[in-house]
Amino acid sequence: MAHKKRRNFRHVMEEGSGALLRSTLPREWVLHEYAPDYGIDGTVEIFEPVGDDGESFETLGEHIFFQLKSINKSNIATKVAVQRSNPLLGREVLSSRKEGDEPWAVRFDAITYDMEVDELLTVEAMGASVAVVLFLVPLDRNEVYVVSLTDYIDRVLNFDDPEWRSKGTKRMYIPLVNRVPTPPAMALLRQYGKRAKLMHLFNVATYQYTAISEWFDGREDKINTLANRFCYRLLALDVWNENSWSILQHYHDVLVGYRDLFAGDESAINRIGWKNFDNPFNETLDMYTKIRFTWQGLKSLGLSYEDLVREWGLPTYNGIRHLSLHELGPEYSELVEHLPNYKG
Repeated sequence: MAHKKRRNFRHVMEEGSGALLRSTLPREWVLHEYAPDYGIDGTVEIFEPVGDDGESFETLGEHIFFQLKSINKSNIATKVAVQRSNPLLGREVLSSRKEGDEPWAVRFDAITYDMEVDELLTVEAMGASVAVVLFLVPLDRNEVYVVSLTDYIDRVLNFDDPEWRSKGTKRMYIPLVNRVPTPPAMALLRQYGKRAKLMHLFNVATYQYTAISEWFDGREDKINTLANRFCYRLLALDVWNENSWSILQHYHDVLVGYRDLFAGDESAINRIGWKNFDNPFNETLDMYTKIRFTWQGLKSLGLSYEDLVREWGLPTYNGIRHLSLHELGPEYSELVEHLPNYKG
């Protein structure tokens, strides 16, 4: 029987989840939706306030690709994640633990979502230099949860189920502590937005370290000139306000110390410490060695990012443990339980 055009419930769900996502993100952030979309629903463009009136906002040039999914009823699973090394190394338990020690673990609640593998393959094809996140909206909770699909593929799926690409769907676990707009979720989103800029920093620092290590001919004036030029290049990058990764602030302060030292402030020598964040270099080290050690540390930022930071917010020990660094209040203690000497 003929009838007038109808609107199905899926459209209602999509419209409601989109409105909820907009309401949970900062009001100055902009959602750019793709139509039609082929696995990526759009991007979030991050802005920050300028001036004191709170009425003007400036784009940071930072974008997060996203998929937005909604479900009628949430399914909550309790998971246990055991402390382990980077799964890419192929070892589950940290090799630094002594024989006989039981690994630490965390027990946490996560919301599940069965995702189409075709969509995950699209995300994987984009590489890791940009972040694609899943915003999941369970309508019965009227809340938004977030997880990085880009990192989930590398750090969870490839480790837990190497054959996932041959399946139709794959169950995802999104920690309940990743609820937007709580502090951990917002820290994750801001960090995802900076990913392309951080990748640029890692490339530049690696290039500079190679130049300092291989092109130095023994002349201190030459290495000082080179390091001074490199300082200004690095300090000009828009990455140093990434507050969730404290080592960045350390290296920013070190670079400012070098800049001031080369500008004639001899007291700045006390601000160019390496590794031990509270201590300056041993005075017996020559300037070239100090510079080389500093840029070796800068080069290692990319290794730390790949080894640790990309796991933050995932349903893994490191991913959940990192969230405790934020001021979460009682919600964190209710959703996450630390299990020392976990025996399984």
